[in-house]
Amino acid sequence: NPVSFPVWGYNVELSGDKAEYVKIPYNTKSYDTQIVEYEYDANTGKYLRYQFNYKAHIDGTTGDQLAFDNIIVLNVPHYATGDSYGHRNVNTVGNGDGYYIAGGKKISINWSKESKDGNITFTTEDSKPLVINRGKTVINIVENSTFNATVIQ
Repeated sequence: NPVSFPVWGYNVELSGDKAEYVKIPYNTKSYDTQIVEYEYDANTGKYLRYQFNYKAHIDGTTGDQLAFDNIIVLNVPHYATGDSYGHRNVNTVGNGDGYYIAGGKKISINWSKESKDGNITFTTEDSKPLVINRGKTVINIVENSTFNATVIQ
């Protein structure tokens, strides 16, 4: 399994740095800059998602703002295809670093995937399997320059 979960009724409480605000500056050809932001709501324990100059990201079916219990940010190699559309190849085979964010805190993690059809595995920095809280999880796959420009505070 890529991750493990705590026993029912318990939550993972991270001992890492504060992470009540996350800003991921994606760059795309379609838009000058797509900036994704998450703000932690301590009352609900969820991260509210914003996009496009801090506009609430709304679920088109329910009308509710997207909210997540867990955020994972992965630093994954991207390569330009060279086509006129600016498409990118994302190399999900290999390994890299990232962050697990929950409950207003973050820790550094690692990911690895041995083959195209294999499962991705997440571990803590000390190589233990990553344990995440039950609930909605968003995984943000970013290239190195975006990963380095990500703001977590």
